[in-house]
Amino acid sequence: MDVKFIVAPYEADAQLAFLFKTKKVDLIITEDSDLLVYGVSKVFFKMDPSGQGIEIDLANLYQCENFKMPRSKGGAVFDHELFLKTCILNGCDYCESIKGVGFKTALKLIKDHEGDIDRIIEALKGKDIQIRKNYL
Repeated sequence: MDVKFIVAPYEADAQLAFLFKTKKVDLIITEDSDLLVYGVSKVFFKMDPSGQGIEIDLANLYQCENFKMPRSKGGAVFDHELFLKTCILNGCDYCESIKGVGFKTALKLIKDHEGDIDRIIEALKGKDIQIRKNYL
């Protein structure tokens, strides 16, 4: 079928993100949501044998009601940086999650504290949530 392919020597996430950002590919089919964090804005998840799945386009994600910042916060826009911080608070390959903080809680914390991680950590400490010393 003459399908072109590239073998990634280690983790493929960074290589796939590079291919997307350099416009070598238009979309990535994966089961790994890390690609969104790497800045791949068009990802196709959960593809079944008939080709059905879920497309996520980060350009549209920030227009969803759940990702809009409250108007009282000075018109801040939920952008990729805030998405990245939300994912990190939720836990990632490089940082353990904070007990009791899932994605919805992380998203709420980001919105309530305008993405300021120091303020978020202080707010969590005030709720008596244990945070590792070297977390920041």
